[in-house]
Formats: sequence, C-alpha cells, structure tokens
Amino acid sequence: MGIRHKEYHVEGLQFHLEPIKMKPHGMQILKNFLEL
Repeated sequence: MGIRHKEYHVEGLQFHLEPIKMKPHGMQILKNFLEL
C-alpha cells in the first residue's frame, strides 16, 4: 500500500517483508522497488 501527497513531495509505503521468502517472485519485487 502506498500514499502520495498531491502538493508536496511526500510519499509513504507499507510493505510486509514476511511473504518474500514464501512467494516465488518475492525477491524480484523487492529488488524492483529498491531500484526505483
């Protein structure tokens, strides 16, 4: 889940890391996010 303010450069993100090891593409999702 993410949120972004319309006027200010403020963003927030909620991400649960627990499923990364359980999901087949979990690590790729995390790598893609860190490259943003």
